[in-house]
Amino acid sequence: APAPAPVSTRVQKEYHIIVGSYVYKARGYADRMVEEFKEEGYDPGLHSIGDSLVRVSLYSTTNRREALDSLELLRAEPGLDKAWIWVEK
Repeated sequence: APAPAPVSTRVQKEYHIIVGSYVYKARGYADRMVEEFKEEGYDPGLHSIGDSLVRVSLYSTTNRREALDSLELLRAEPGLDKAWIWVEK
């Protein structure tokens, strides 16, 4: 019988470009930010970090190079120069 295929234990990382981070009780700010970015044509995401923090992302990918390239483009946009990448494992 053929040997079983090795099982990959490597966890795929997800790269999120973050444009806002708020304590959970200020979630309304994050929700408003999401709506504003939707109106501008983005597809923003909300990420809860435990029960105390929520982050707003404008782009997510599993490809590191793609995330870095997108970050560079987004930082050139007015008001997004402080965007950063959060790596979710």
